[in-house]
Amino acid sequence: MRDIQEIATAIDAEQPVTRAEADAVVRAIGRTCTGPFKSMSERTFREFLKRVGEDTAFTKEERESAIAIAQRAATAQADAAGIVAAFRTQGHVQGATLANSMFRAGCGQDLNEVILAGPLDGDEHLVPCPGCGREVSYRAPFIRTA
Repeated sequence: MRDIQEIATAIDAEQPVTRAEADAVVRAIGRTCTGPFKSMSERTFREFLKRVGEDTAFTKEERESAIAIAQRAATAQADAAGIVAAFRTQGHVQGATLANSMFRAGCGQDLNEVILAGPLDGDEHLVPCPGCGREVSYRAPFIRTA
């Protein structure tokens, strides 16, 4: 079997690859289910704000923006899902990622199994997670197999 980079180059050129090669490319990226949202307490929300304030991955501007987004969402009485949605709506990927990690139960199911069980057609799919039942959406890669 070719190495991952060679396979990816063939896929990008829309050349057919073997099913084993397609599987290897999909599995090269770890994808796990984040699980359902947990109920959010005031304490959890304060811990989230504290983590945002201490996270060195955020620039000062990103940190201030994340805190403002979370506080506006909380003022509007948003639940955990609403806070994550507020970050996504504002295009704040780091805030959404951190909120997801803190406000979800963490199923951990390998979603590559789900992707590989379906068509590799480049389309959006909505399926239940086999681990927790949460609706999971993903865009399948477009891979021609020989």
